[in-house]
Formats: sequence, structure tokens, C-alpha cells
Amino acid sequence: MKQDNSRSTSQRATDAIPPPPPPTRVSSGRHPFELTFLLGGLVCGVMMVVLDALPRSLVAAMPSTIEWSWELGLILAGLLGLLGVAWPGQISTGLGLELGAVLLLGANTAMYSIALFAVSGSGAYTAGIFIGAVSVGSAWRCCQIIADLRRLARAAELARWAGTS
Repeated sequence: MKQDNSRSTSQRATDAIPPPPPPTRVSSGRHPFELTFLLGGLVCGVMMVVLDALPRSLVAAMPSTIEWSWELGLILAGLLGLLGVAWPGQISTGLGLELGAVLLLGANTAMYSIALFAVSGSGAYTAGIFIGAVSVGSAWRCCQIIADLRRLARAAELARWAGTS
């Protein structure tokens, strides 16, 4: 008795269509802590420029050019971050703006935390650790945004591959 184990060499039409890519989950959107710190940085930066209301630890620890870059960095981080979160176009562009803003915010808060410790030493434990936590949170959010951008790139590649097959 002969068994026929051979498979047809012709492909059915359904075999040629790849499965749809899985949905891409992006952790973008409304993050209340992030938005609050971006807005707070913007307001503080503007107040420092307009009212010349600089923290004593910053004035004591940094030259004036660094002070200006810190003020400008807070303003820029706030504007870019809020623009990125509310970006009406491609999500990857909004995420890119948000990433740049959160990186800048993290660098600025780390710089200020270091200035606090440099000037006040152990007297800066509470303020320095609290401000440093903003920097750590910014780094964490940066990792989330980078992961989102990678997922978007993979989804775009899958969609491009599915469209050319």
C-alpha cells in the first residue's frame, strides 16, 4: 500500500500573505509627572531669566555662562517636551522631541543636584536627593521612549515588508 506524503508544489493565495503585524504599544501620551516637571522647568527657567531669581547654590557653584545654559536648558526642555507630547503629526516625531526634552531636563536636574551637594555638602541631602530623583526619572522615561521608537521602527519595517510581498 502506497502512502502519498507529497505536498502540492503550488502555493495557495492565502499562504503568500504574511500575517498582520501585532499591534504596537507605545508608552507615549499623558504622563502627569513628566508633564508637571516639564512645565515646572519651563516656568522656573522663565522666572530665572525674567526675574533673575537664581538659587544661591547655583550662583555659588557655577560660572555665569553655565547659569545661562542651565536657565535656557530648562526653558528649552519645557517647550520641546510639551510640544512633543502634544505633537499632532507622526508619533515618532513627537517621541523624538519628547526624548530630547527629557534628556535635557535630566541633565539639568543632575547638574543642579551636583551643585547643591558641592555648595551645601550634607546640608543638601534632602533637596539634592529630591532633585536627583527627577534626573533618574528622566533617564527612566528616556529608556521608555527609546523602546517605543524601536517598536515603531520594527512595526514600520514589518508593514513595509508585508506591503512588498
